[in-house]
Amino acid sequence: MILKSHILINIIIILVFLLTFTYSIPVIEQDIGRFYCRNETNPNLRCCPVLALRKNFQNSISIILINKSGYNMNLAVASLENGYWVNSFNIKCEPQTDPLKNDQSEVFSSATSTSYYNFRGFTTFIIDDDISSTFTIFWNRSSPTIQYNDYSFDFLPEKKYKVEAQRCFKDSILQVTVYVATDATKASIISFTSILIFIAILQFIILCFFRFSFKEGASKKSLATKLQQTYNFF
Repeated sequence: MILKSHILINIIIILVFLLTFTYSIPVIEQDIGRFYCRNETNPNLRCCPVLALRKNFQNSISIILINKSGYNMNLAVASLENGYWVNSFNIKCEPQTDPLKNDQSEVFSSATSTSYYNFRGFTTFIIDDDISSTFTIFWNRSSPTIQYNDYSFDFLPEKKYKVEAQRCFKDSILQVTVYVATDATKASIISFTSILIFIAILQFIILCFFRFSFKEGASKKSLATKLQQTYNFF
């Protein structure tokens, strides 16, 4: 009874946390069994973390991915070892196959059996930039004595992007935001400015060339006219 009360209290804490998490969502309720999920454009963002905790309070992981890279992100690989993607009724908490558009978010939640550890997985995304940058998220829970999950990221060019991660609730929930790096933004601005300066200089050179050609033509015409007048005089 005490354990059930403890789990209920923790789920309430999670709900309160999700109300104040970085990604805010409007409210309409939808019944999914004994748990009420808000029915909105993307209900997974709020429901999946709580559903994962209901499936396995001590051994579940939810990752909220926010795309601010300036490009679409496409799922390339999603893999789980000793676990499963959390699903319930019309709520599927697995990585989506549709492109994750810029300024949009998605969540994928996974869990495993109560007694089994060494629970791990990873997802790899390809960003629609000029070099098809890849971004991989790894997660691992290897021991029942360890209170926190291990997360890591790989393959994303640091000069082009910045990754910000926020952990919550004993690392059961991880929010990952992919930004355009400040240096990359500055480089783009400098590159664009350089192109504008080059175009302006090129226009100036062309204008000077035509002006000089016009003056030279006018001078030749004036000289020819004077020679003609001199010839007529004699």
